[in-house]
Amino acid sequence: MNKIDFTHLNKLETEIYNKLFNYVQNNGSVNIIEAADLCNVSTSKISKSVKKLGFNTYKEFIRYCTGEPSISQTQYYSNELERIKLFIEDFDINIVNHFVEQLNKYNKIILHGLGPSFIVAQYFEYKLRVETTKYVVALENTLQIENLVDNNTLFIIFSVEGTFSLFHSLIDLVGKNQGTVFLILEGPNNTQYKNVNNVLFLTQHLQSSSLLSYQKTRSVFFIFIEEIMLCLMQKK
Repeated sequence: MNKIDFTHLNKLETEIYNKLFNYVQNNGSVNIIEAADLCNVSTSKISKSVKKLGFNTYKEFIRYCTGEPSISQTQYYSNELERIKLFIEDFDINIVNHFVEQLNKYNKIILHGLGPSFIVAQYFEYKLRVETTKYVVALENTLQIENLVDNNTLFIIFSVEGTFSLFHSLIDLVGKNQGTVFLILEGPNNTQYKNVNNVLFLTQHLQSSSLLSYQKTRSVFFIFIEEIMLCLMQKK
């Protein structure tokens, strides 16, 4: 599992990320020395910036920018039980702690998803309402979202692939209202969303590419939610 956290970047580090991401998208891979020259900073600054984002190495960051699989090679599984077994074996509890840390900063939580992912959002809404005193609601309607989002809002999107074009306008709307966006994806995706503060990739073990988005299971989301709830209950 991987996380990308933009919240700790300063202005220069954000500029480095944007410049390198856009350059690699248009021109392909670039080594760290060339990256430093491109951004007019030291190689040490490049390395520190990508680690603050959540990447272990510069090469891992470049693979993300190019859309290539990470070192732990992404695999596709037709057998859901085998896939879930591997997901559980690789599960990193630190990513749960990171999410809970962000969740605790906000009093208003808005949950969103499309198709079956909205059912995940509704389930999480129920669990959070039972265990916390936060204002929590799962919403699909854009107008309702616009009316509720403010600077004390954490807007959480569940998506298997994160490729719906609707997300871009929705994320921009939340950013305009000074809300914070947290995107939870099943697997790796290098789509760049403006105004997204955090991105979580839950697993490298992906479902069959022959399945359409609505045909894919949401099993890993439900397991992740249960771990979040356990963490919240333990911290009470």
